Amino acid sequence: MDGNDNLHTILSAKNYKLRIDLEDWNSDTKYAEYDTFVVGNESTNYLLTMSGYIGDAGDSIINPPSGTLYQMNGMEFSTSDRDNDKHQYVNVAQHRWSGWWYKWDTDANLNGIYYTEGQTANEGIYWDFWQNSKYSLKSVSMKIKPV
Repeated sequence: MDGNDNLHTILSAKNYKLRIDLEDWNSDTKYAEYDTFVVGNESTNYLLTMSGYIGDAGDSIINPPSGTLYQMNGMEFSTSDRDNDKHQYVNVAQHRWSGWWYKWDTDANLNGIYYTEGQTANEGIYWDFWQNSKYSLKSVSMKIKPV
């Protein structure tokens, strides 16, 4: 069983919310919390369902700053060998070097490459609503909690 199978098994047992904690290289922190966090099974390509944003980081998942083509909610998980995004010319997971719930692209890439000192990189770990311009964050944690 892989990570997304494990995640689906846990999330399907109860209703969960998700909290994402972000830290930049100046030790400033922000958070985003979602009241609903569901990941489908393999037959749905781990379809992501999220709702109910609160926080101070800005909503880079449901209402991202770049618009609807960058929404992750309702998307299937893509990897370099499983192109489930909606971009017709590019496998975004290959382009971003990470598996994630991409539509046409993303404003939140929490599985990206770890770059130091806040480098700007399309393949980095970023949350565009807060830092913009693909600023590579120092730390990110994703935590689930039953509701």
